[in-house]
Amino acid sequence: MAVTATERSAAFEAFFTATYKDVFRAVVLVTRDREAAEDAVANAYLKALERWDVVAVHARPIAWIVRVALNDSVSAWRRLRNIVPFPTGSAALAAFIAPAGRDPDLIRAVASLPLRQRQVVALRLLVGLDTEETAAALGIASGTVTAHLHRALGSLRERLKASEQPSASEQPRNSHGR
Repeated sequence: MAVTATERSAAFEAFFTATYKDVFRAVVLVTRDREAAEDAVANAYLKALERWDVVAVHARPIAWIVRVALNDSVSAWRRLRNIVPFPTGSAALAAFIAPAGRDPDLIRAVASLPLRQRQVVALRLLVGLDTEETAAALGIASGTVTAHLHRALGSLRERLKASEQPSASEQPRNSHGR
């Protein structure tokens, strides 16, 4: 039974609506540039729409979208050779990337990780891809995904632990003012 253009359009629209926010947040986190992420994600969804018959039957269409968006962002970077630095202290951008219930401080800490670790964290934890899907999306081995995730989580644990330590001026004083 052939799929009508209306059904095809409705299926793509439902997919777009269900996945856009997570894909966009993941690409912003990886690229550290909201405008570049907007362009890359828009291009990825446009390519998906053009090839919807193939993408729709992909095992994880969201993985396809993320891979295309990340590839597009790398291609744009290669063309420009000048990525605008991510303002890691920017509460507004961190709050934007962090969906409800996620700590903006954690998102800022993730944004300060090396590129490959950011990519793995964004795809595994923000988008929800499994190890194999993340490996396929990034074009690396699954063991490499596991290693980068392990390193990233260790680094995040240390950074967050350090940020929770009270400064010397915040230390409680004894009754003699010392």
